[in-house]
Amino acid sequence: MYGGRDLRRAIRARGMGYVLAVRANHTLILGSGRTLTAAGAVKLVPHGAWQRMRTGHGTKGSRHYDWAMLEVTGDDAPGGHDGRDAGHSALLVRRHRYTGTLSFYRCWTPGPVPLARLIATAVAWIFLPDAPSYLIPAYDLDAFLIEAELLLDWYLPRLGVSVTAADRTDFQSLWREALQPAIDSPRTWVLRDYHSPNLLWLPKRKDLQQLGILDFQDAVMGPGAYDLASLLQDARIDVPEPVEVALLGRYVRRRRATDSAFDAPTFIRTYVALAAQRASKILGIFARLDMRDGKPQYLRHMPRVWNYLQRSLAHPTLGMLSAWYREHVPALNTL
Repeated sequence: MYGGRDLRRAIRARGMGYVLAVRANHTLILGSGRTLTAAGAVKLVPHGAWQRMRTGHGTKGSRHYDWAMLEVTGDDAPGGHDGRDAGHSALLVRRHRYTGTLSFYRCWTPGPVPLARLIATAVAWIFLPDAPSYLIPAYDLDAFLIEAELLLDWYLPRLGVSVTAADRTDFQSLWREALQPAIDSPRTWVLRDYHSPNLLWLPKRKDLQQLGILDFQDAVMGPGAYDLASLLQDARIDVPEPVEVALLGRYVRRRRATDSAFDAPTFIRTYVALAAQRASKILGIFARLDMRDGKPQYLRHMPRVWNYLQRSLAHPTLGMLSAWYREHVPALNTL
């Protein structure tokens, strides 16, 4: 459940603590007085501060996430005495082991509480008759940039390469520009892992219900072109460029036929940017699985994803971003 300040203050007025989800752009104040968004604050978490804990079972077995906690200044004390009341206020962060996807929770407790107990509260399913419906998080610019930077944080070090702070700033700036059409596009469901391993054929059903979908628990609201790029540049199987182009063209023609407001050039520009962002993210994730988690089996997929990245960066609208990659990212020839 997402919790605004009024809800959090009302819970505290009853003498209770809380663990409530907040958005990536939620503003908070650290103990030092520094103001940051939740997405910005997570960059201050030391590498060794993340703790891996099991949080239940999913379709592929036990679910393990990495968790961390940062102390923050309270902003919801009953009576308006924010930052000066007793108790413990914290930001709890959950990180997906493979995708790096982040979730954020604002916490307050009257006394010290172990991290494990806060996590158990965060993942508990509590059904309240009058509770509002779950609000699917937004796939915002901060999330896109955090994912793209996995290339810098894991893939480049895997090749023995590092970038300067100035190079990273340029990288972020170029991606902000490239992703702007995606940020401006209409919002829809984005499953993010919409590719062959998560699609099932159910022959006993009819029409669209013959398609079964797995791994949708991290769905967000974002640009519709993302899942199309995920499908047409499948990280686990080769999709030849002529096949990708043919299927993309089929999709665009269908959209044009059913939606008179569909802007095909902007959609294509959005598609190639998201395909390049996704490929950059996946290269970082696969390198991290090898380096941090001891799972080298994912390295065999890297040449395919590298080729997808080159394919997407060749689009004219990504010229400046492509130039940055040519200068700073060596060809995949050492794995």
